[in-house]
Formats: sequence, structure tokens, C-alpha cells
Amino acid sequence: MARPKGSTGRTQLTTEQRQRVRTLFFDARMSKTEILRVTGYSPNQIRYAIRADDALVKARSGRPKAGAKEAAAREAAEKEAAQLQMAAAQATTTEVAAADATIREATTKKATAAAETPAKEASAQQTPEGETSAEESPAAETTTVEANATRIPNGSSSD
Repeated sequence: MARPKGSTGRTQLTTEQRQRVRTLFFDARMSKTEILRVTGYSPNQIRYAIRADDALVKARSGRPKAGAKEAAAREAAEKEAAQLQMAAAQATTTEVAAADATIREATTKKATAAAETPAKEASAQQTPEGETSAEESPAAETTTVEANATRIPNGSSSD
């Protein structure tokens, strides 16, 4: 006999329902007809729950349910969004590194220019005869520290 029109049949038993059937059969020693009367499950559902190796429900075979395409599209969109976020984070890291390099380069140029300016001013000044200029005197030599761009006379500590 064919299934009536509009009838979808019985649903698959959940893991908990299958465990209940197995408990009634194996532990309570109830017959299949008694379990049918108590639970209201079909004879085939009860038979399959008892025959199975365990109560876990296996993946169903056959045609996927309606809406499976939408779920796959949603998962693909989420994966793409995660990849875009990772790429954006990597780009941000690269931009920060490039900005740091630019700042270091500008600071080095500024420090070099600051160190050369006093030497040019000192050579431009005229000194009386017999005196040595600041550039010629060993006691007046200075050292440039690039880290903080300050001039420290030789022989003195920077601390």
C-alpha cells in the first residue's frame, strides 16, 4: 500500500530516544510490543534502535535537505570574510612597519643635518691669528650621538 498523499512518514529517533528503547529492551527486559505500546514508536524504529551497535544516530544518506545550498553559501561567505580580515591585519602590520622605517629615516636625516650645522657655523667664523679654531683644537672635538641627536664633548659621560 502506498503512503497517503501529504504524509511525510515518521521522523528518525534521536540519540536519547534510541537510548531509552535500548534501556527498556536490554535492562527492563521489555518485549518489542511492550516498548511499542509504552513509547508509541513504530516497530521498525524500535527494531533498528535495538539492532544498532550503539544509540548514536549516524549521518543520513541520500539527497540533502532543502536549504543545504544556502548553508554552504553562508559558510563560504564566512570563510571569505575571515580571509579578508586576515589580509587586512597583515596589510596593517606592513603599513605600520613602513611608517616606522620612514620615521627612522627622517630622524636620522634630521640628526645628521643638526650635527653638520654647528661645524659649518664654526668654520664660517673668523678667528684671530695665532689662535686655533674649534675644528683644529683636539679638546673641543665633539661626538654626535644619533640615538638622541645631541652633541657631547669628548671625555665627558653622556649620563
